[in-house]
Amino acid sequence: SAKPGDLIILLTAAANRDPRRYYQPEAFDPERYSMSPPDHLSFGIGPHFCLGRQVAKISAEKVATWCAAHLADR
Repeated sequence: SAKPGDLIILLTAAANRDPRRYYQPEAFDPERYSMSPPDHLSFGIGPHFCLGRQVAKISAEKVATWCAAHLADR
């Protein structure tokens, strides 16, 4: 247990990689994050919700649309 004054480090890079929680946590699986309510820490939840979530979502949609239009014939 942590005591007052102890240093606590949160490793956010390890988020969503718990093999007890996710099947093949190191594998890319976009379906893993499509559940509702979200069961991952990518954009936070509740009071820690990421305000940039909508910007990231719109940016990803724009990039995917551009790639589909410009790279489809390659």
